[in-house]
Amino acid sequence: MKKILIVEDEVIIGLDIASKLSSQGYIVQVQVTTPAEALEAVGNETPDLILMDINLKADIDGIELAKIIKASHNVPCMFLTSYSDKTTLERSMDAEPYGYIIKPYNEATLMASLSTSFIRIDLEQRLIKQKTMLSNIMNNTRDSIVVIDKRGIVVTANKVFNSFVGLADATLEDIEKISGGTLSMDFINRLYSNNISDIATLRINEVDKTTLVSVSSLTDGSGDNILLTITDITEVETIKEALVEAEGLFTKIFRKKMVPAVLIRYPEMQIFEMNESFQTMYGIIKDDATSNDIKSIFGTDVTEQLEVAISADKPVNLTKVKQFNYTDQSFYAHFSGKKVSFDNSDFLLLDVTDVTEQVRIAEMEKELQHKLIHANKMTSLGTLVSGVAHEINNPNNFIMFNSSLLMEFWEDIYALLEAELGAEISVGAMPLKDFKQDVEKLIEGITNGSERIRNIVHDLKGFSKQGNFENFENVSVEEVLKTSSRILNHQISKSTENFRIDIESPLPPVYGNKQKLEQVFINLLINALEAISGKTSLVSVKAYQSEDNLIVEFQDEGLGISSENISRLTEPFYTTKQQEGGTGLGLSIVYSIVNEHNGTMDIQSVRGKGTIVKITLPLGEHSD
Repeated sequence: MKKILIVEDEVIIGLDIASKLSSQGYIVQVQVTTPAEALEAVGNETPDLILMDINLKADIDGIELAKIIKASHNVPCMFLTSYSDKTTLERSMDAEPYGYIIKPYNEATLMASLSTSFIRIDLEQRLIKQKTMLSNIMNNTRDSIVVIDKRGIVVTANKVFNSFVGLADATLEDIEKISGGTLSMDFINRLYSNNISDIATLRINEVDKTTLVSVSSLTDGSGDNILLTITDITEVETIKEALVEAEGLFTKIFRKKMVPAVLIRYPEMQIFEMNESFQTMYGIIKDDATSNDIKSIFGTDVTEQLEVAISADKPVNLTKVKQFNYTDQSFYAHFSGKKVSFDNSDFLLLDVTDVTEQVRIAEMEKELQHKLIHANKMTSLGTLVSGVAHEINNPNNFIMFNSSLLMEFWEDIYALLEAELGAEISVGAMPLKDFKQDVEKLIEGITNGSERIRNIVHDLKGFSKQGNFENFENVSVEEVLKTSSRILNHQISKSTENFRIDIESPLPPVYGNKQKLEQVFINLLINALEAISGKTSLVSVKAYQSEDNLIVEFQDEGLGISSENISRLTEPFYTTKQQEGGTGLGLSIVYSIVNEHNGTMDIQSVRGKGTIVKITLPLGEHSD
């Protein structure tokens, strides 16, 4: 679990953040309010991330405190601030923050920012390990390795090279000068242009040394540099031994190389050599007759792209290529390599890196972005519903008021007509009494319809209301179920003619939050309605008491859910309805709300038969 230190001098905000983080599985190491407390907490136990308020009421603000902590403990920091002005943001850049959370914040933004920060932290730590590994490799090889820029200035060199030229550190030295003029840029550029190695006699500290010099390009993001590998082969016997040893060492290093690598003969496009990592990646048995067949391993499309690159003498760089091993398991790979020549033969030296995890993370980030956008739309929809309900309510009040007045007027008019003309007269070939009944039914219909609009508007306003979701009280489940069904009345009538609601009366109340329970019941009703395929399909709701619990069952005669999917239904963002716009948040939210009410949720489903979702809530009436 990730440990987070909260530095926030507004205690209520700090407690709210700590509560949200704990509910999402993070460990809140401690919540502090002053720089001194923060430094003590970091010294006692290093957190994985610090949530730092910029505007601390202290001698130093959060930006200066973050700089101190980074310098002393190198702990990453994310700023909390209600200030988003340019000056503050520019000043905060010196602290190298991992992000900003602008107050007031919402939980979705907070969690998405934390997730992105921890992904970045993990990637940076992985990069540090890779750089350390590269440094170890450079400093443990027998060859002198030196990187120079196009002017011949040393950018970096391993310990062997420094010892070879008799310097503590050759960085920023001129390669031609420290080699006694023998390693000239003309010589290096000739090797580089022709992509060859050559034997050169170097004059080092007034001593001639026979060496084998190899040159290749190296791109580090700041420009193209040149990598020199220098092997000292001064003595003839040493040359013979070194060649034998180098051949064996190359084979051993190549085969034991951590990055999967393969040497392909050109133009035959057959594998000449492969290392153990490559065999493991593709599940290849080396002695298999097909183990050197490139097309059977990489596929026709990749093989053709490799042929085009090597025939044009261009570097290979294929990214996010879908591959399959010999057991048909898929993964994504990055291909990089170049054409090499030796013994009058051409080869393609190819590294194949598994980037499945990077692709998965990128897809998760993209999917998360879509889901956050969708969640934001749903929030806006709730505000819109509340506004529309308010606008409908005003004219409906006129209808209700005027229809009651109209009924009173009609009674007075009818009494007057009956007194003046008699009860036996006709209106449009209809007896006056019958006409009276029809008019009253019409007015009554207007009144009833207006009352129904009022009830629906009331329910919609209650559902979209931004209330206090932490407020728990005695709640009538019967009332919440009826309100939920009224809100979904149109969708129910559109989906099925076989809707049943059976509530055992009277039901004792449960101690909970009315709006959250309403959200649970509406989510489950919508799922049931979306699962069925015909107007005659059953959708039912039952509510009854069982010992010290209240049970609510939602049943549908829909398509059902496969057994492998049932266990994952409560995972955040997991959905079987992604093509229909499902976010995978509904049942996850339902599950968390039921848990919050100390209840349980059980899902039973049979493919082709339907699904039953059983919610069990403990009884426990509380007095205010």
